[in-house]
Amino acid sequence: MIVFGRFIVGFSCGILICTTPKLIDETVPSNLVDKGFGTSTNIVINLSFLLVMVVALGMPESESGLKNDWYWMVVFGI
Repeated sequence: MIVFGRFIVGFSCGILICTTPKLIDETVPSNLVDKGFGTSTNIVINLSFLLVMVVALGMPESESGLKNDWYWMVVFGI
């Protein structure tokens, strides 16, 4: 189930990255696109990926670490 869930989340993130620029092109007026709408969206997406990777660095690697550490529960709760 975890592998299946990771596949679904990865697939949906890939679709989000591909469709967001097109959505901005079609909805934001052309005079505002040059004011940062195109680049700011991609920067926010990439910074979000970085934040998730940094948070994952604190996860325990062994099963005994999962039993003794509460960090993963806090991350999962968030």
